[in-house]
Amino acid sequence: MVARKKNKTDDEIIGMKEALELLDVTQPTFYRWIREGKISGNKVGRQWRFKKADIEGFLRGESPAQKLPSNFDGLISQLEKATQKDVAKENEKEDVVDYAVFLLLQLAIEHCASDIHLEPGQPGRIRYRFDGVLHEIVNIEEECSKTLIKKIKTLAQCNVNINDLPQDGRIQCELMKTKLDIRITFLPTIAGEEAILKLFSSTENFMDLEKVIAQKNHLATIKDSLSKSYGLHICCGPTGSGKTTTLYSMLQSLDHSGNKIITIENPVEYRFPSMTQIQVYPAKGLDMAAAFRSALRGAPNVLFIGEIHDAITAELALKAALTGHIVLTQMHTDDMSSALTRLLDFGVSPYLIADSLGVVVSQRLLRKLCPECSKASSLNGDDLKDVKKWAESSGIKFEDLSKEWKSSEGCDACKGTGYKGRISVNEVGTLKPSIIKSMIKEENREALAQKIQNEGIINLLGESLRFVSEGKTSLSEIKRVILSSR
Repeated sequence: MVARKKNKTDDEIIGMKEALELLDVTQPTFYRWIREGKISGNKVGRQWRFKKADIEGFLRGESPAQKLPSNFDGLISQLEKATQKDVAKENEKEDVVDYAVFLLLQLAIEHCASDIHLEPGQPGRIRYRFDGVLHEIVNIEEECSKTLIKKIKTLAQCNVNINDLPQDGRIQCELMKTKLDIRITFLPTIAGEEAILKLFSSTENFMDLEKVIAQKNHLATIKDSLSKSYGLHICCGPTGSGKTTTLYSMLQSLDHSGNKIITIENPVEYRFPSMTQIQVYPAKGLDMAAAFRSALRGAPNVLFIGEIHDAITAELALKAALTGHIVLTQMHTDDMSSALTRLLDFGVSPYLIADSLGVVVSQRLLRKLCPECSKASSLNGDDLKDVKKWAESSGIKFEDLSKEWKSSEGCDACKGTGYKGRISVNEVGTLKPSIIKSMIKEENREALAQKIQNEGIINLLGESLRFVSEGKTSLSEIKRVILSSR
């Protein structure tokens, strides 16, 4: 159902020129006030937009207000106004569309969304992803969707006249004192053009490794491996499991004046002024392997490879680690056993793996139970049987679990989902003699996984059970995230 229409907006939006006229100051002075936080404004690309009420409030000596609407009616109202045929002036229409885009992004920040999906249809819809799960926010008419996507294309420096071919763009902006790097993909579909906006926060807000890795024993293992002057360190898991965040946190822990860090990525997701970052362009002949060979000539201490996906890159990474480099990368595999199996399938020598490999971090993200509405609960018969079975298969004792079971019903704080925020669950391991022997014998993945478990390395299912027993997450999250990929 399309959201109800409003006749007028609650706030009048003005541009830089009108704001300067109201304040009667020079542009440099105005910019200084913005930097000092005395005036609240929104900037996307090169354009500034302000609420007239905020400027008038500043003249009265009031602090800038940052409160945003709690629903999306204002956004739809702006879009519908922009597509009305009776909008008299083109610049008035442009202002309305600008504000609609600002609202779309502001509301995403306010609700902690990681990405925005503008999907076509009759009607179309806007969906936000919260804590890894997509939620439908509102339906929009076709013309509203087209108007919004056209404006986003302009800001992303894409061709607004092409809607039958995919396009990629990027917007860098600052909203609500949050610096954003937004990666955008435009897709032609049979229902119309779709836009997917992925929101990346500034590196200034990047999390420390201590906040990313929840378990202290895993953190100690990772730090010990990174303290060595060489080694290939792999983070593995499916798309959306937080691998990039973990790897960049590991990179930041190595980012000091004594290290030369070079990253090779496709695309560069986060930008670090202190690192040398290379964007690969396969169409121009600069693929991952070619960029890697060039990077080695730059005398780095630390190398970050966006992904190992072929035999050439795998062997280059392992040989670089063997010759005195710290190499970090990711693989789209389920766990440590599948990562090792993938390397062997690439034809890499097990002896090279044994000499070069550092730590392997397998990761998933589980939604955390909402602290506002979660409460103590007990397991029913079937759930209890499942937990005991999973604990046994993971090599942990049911008796050792905390058994502080909790459940949540949903509340306003968690938007009725019962969850708020996410926590990373990890399998962290290094090579042991029995694991190396298993690789040399070319045993299958199941046998390799058993050797890993026999060495006391708890798998993702076992680590997830510990979180459930501590009241941090739920059994349904284990089924949704962990068991669905087994």
